[in-house]
Amino acid sequence: MLLRLPFTRGRVRGPVPLENRQPLPLHLEPSTGPALGGTRVTVSGYNFLNTRALKCRFGGVGGVEVQGLFAADERVACQAPPNGAGADAAGAVEVAVTNNGVDYW
Repeated sequence: MLLRLPFTRGRVRGPVPLENRQPLPLHLEPSTGPALGGTRVTVSGYNFLNTRALKCRFGGVGGVEVQGLFAADERVACQAPPNGAGADAAGAVEVAVTNNGVDYW
């Protein structure tokens, strides 16, 4: 399966309280993996928070949510689930991250 990040247009202006920071995922490593899942995917970017609500979602809205493992403000790791939810015709799966368990970016 091919992993991809959703397109993000939002820009933040001025200081943002820590609890309201939006994660900004920019890069996935690896960007491919087996459809059976189990691949540890490292998401690099900015504004990841070390909270229990840190999660990755594979497959867009209604996709599979998995717990995120905080590594740094710029890095989080998640284990890819089996491909089923959210695969398009080419097998690509959107990967998004949330700091609060609700808003995915």
